[in-house]
Amino acid sequence: MEVNVKIVENDKEKELVLSIRRIVFIQELNIPENMEINENEDSATYVLANIESEYVGTARWRYTDLGIKLERFAVLSEYRSYGVGTAMTKFILNQLDHSKLIYLNAQESAISFYKKLGFDLMGPRFDEVGIPHQKMIFPKVSK
Repeated sequence: MEVNVKIVENDKEKELVLSIRRIVFIQELNIPENMEINENEDSATYVLANIESEYVGTARWRYTDLGIKLERFAVLSEYRSYGVGTAMTKFILNQLDHSKLIYLNAQESAISFYKKLGFDLMGPRFDEVGIPHQKMIFPKVSK
């Protein structure tokens, strides 16, 4: 099955993003909605992934004081072995300015996934919403 990824362009697609995040983060991981849906909603660029016209995953990136932060990667449970996360990560990395620091806070269970995609560990592990995380950076491309 082919995974297609696109940048979110309208309010209807943004509602699909929030729907997927509510299922994955709020229902499955029991993260409180006020912590999941936050003040960064309007400053981020979102992507949606679909398989056979079914929207199955989402992620976003935003600019911070440190660089470009990738976050809110969510894939519906029944599609987690189809390469959706890989497709979204590669799509996002292809959109970004690699002269800036690109980073994310990976849940401990996803560290090996991001390592395979070229991210490196940075700093100590920490808890975020009660879940162990690790900051990871994508190597800068020198000009």
